Amino acid sequence: MRVVRNEKHIQSRRRLGRIFFFSGFGLLIVGLLISLSQAAFTYFFISAICLVLGLIFSMIGGYFTRRFDRGPAPLPHDTLDQALKGFDDRYLLAHYMLPSAHVLLTPNDLYVIVAKQQAGHIRFVNGRWNNPGGLRRILTWMSEEGIGNPTRDAAIEVQRLQKFFEKNFPDVAIDPQPVIIFIHPKAEVEASTSPIPAIHAKKAKNWLRNRPKGNLTREAHDALQRLLEPESTA
Repeated sequence: MRVVRNEKHIQSRRRLGRIFFFSGFGLLIVGLLISLSQAAFTYFFISAICLVLGLIFSMIGGYFTRRFDRGPAPLPHDTLDQALKGFDDRYLLAHYMLPSAHVLLTPNDLYVIVAKQQAGHIRFVNGRWNNPGGLRRILTWMSEEGIGNPTRDAAIEVQRLQKFFEKNFPDVAIDPQPVIIFIHPKAEVEASTSPIPAIHAKKAKNWLRNRPKGNLTREAHDALQRLLEPESTA
């Protein structure tokens, strides 16, 4: 399997994560010190602003860190590379090359991968996603995002990519197929009724191998390959 990455994108987001995280940490310390000082009442608003901005900056830094830097959760691009390792060179996995973060070009399909980093027992029941965390959720609220709505996230990713293709390849029919992949090693996925396929990374290869043959045309495949890996078709 061939893998391409937008390394500039990864490195810039990694730097942003560190800048926001350490700036937020510094603001929280300043706000805390002011609130504990004798002038706390006089500088109450400054302290409050520092604390609020510190929290916001730390959360922004955490967002980028979880996706692009080393942290408690596995990085999406590294984990997907390992999970899909073993396919032949007809498969091309691309990270941050298109409006969708992760896409897999196979001989007959284009998959939009929505990578989720949550741990625990993840279920899709009665049209809703559930990831009860209990004490773990309390202890990791700053380092782990809530599960949100992966189905909606996947639909948005597909729509964004379709608009991109309509603008750049108006005469080529490309129908991206979404799949939700949970990448945390401690995640347990129970989502057989999800309208969009949702699986754990360790089952991704078998799932792809058992998929029916898609309808991606040769013209569309070649256009995508040139877009994702232009040097290979020069």
